[in-house]
Amino acid sequence: MKAANQSEKRSDLGPLQALVRVARIFYAPQSAAREIREQPNWVFPLLLTLLLSFVATAMIIGRPETQQALQKALETSGQQASELEKVKLLEAMRVVAWVGFLVAPVVSNLFVAVLLWGAAVMMEAKIGFIPVFSYQLHAQMVTLVPRTLGVAWILGRHGTQLTGTDLPAPFSLGNLLPAGVTSPVLRAVAASVDLFGLWYWAIIVAGLAVVAGVPWRRLLIPASFLWVLGVLISAAATVLSTPS
Repeated sequence: MKAANQSEKRSDLGPLQALVRVARIFYAPQSAAREIREQPNWVFPLLLTLLLSFVATAMIIGRPETQQALQKALETSGQQASELEKVKLLEAMRVVAWVGFLVAPVVSNLFVAVLLWGAAVMMEAKIGFIPVFSYQLHAQMVTLVPRTLGVAWILGRHGTQLTGTDLPAPFSLGNLLPAGVTSPVLRAVAASVDLFGLWYWAIIVAGLAVVAGVPWRRLLIPASFLWVLGVLISAAATVLSTPS
């Protein structure tokens, strides 16, 4: 009977309660972590993440510069195709872009949650994967704030042609670099260090310690390593995707 009551309690979390928990991760991560440890939920934050990703994808793919980029990629591929075949290829490229944008949040959250769970297990934490996955989904909501602001900014620029340099990034360290710095690597690394990324890792350290039941100081080294690794990967992707 007790086990049945606990199972019922775990599944009894309505949408409003789930939304409140998401909001509380921003200002009370340890309190939210205690709730997640006792009553983990992952469906609502994952669906909310996918919804935001869907809106962002619709805005990006619908922009004329995105269509021009796809057209240019098709032209530079060297394929000899008729106009009808080009239309079909462009449509296929849009479908691939849609799938990539929507699958990426699921894969990335699962991957990071596995890393965090592995780090907790190495510290002899007695915790399952689901609570860690649930907390990761809540914590990464912080990183969605600048993306949501970016979508709002793009909506406000409706009808205006945008370039990569037009997109605002006021929360990154790259915004503080002197104008004379021309090194693309240094600029990419600085642009990959942003306020919300640091906020996310602070929430991870503070809340994962509660979820996993380990001292937060023991999480500083693995969290710092994963943060640096993420910055380097993001910077490398920026450098490789930027035309020389």
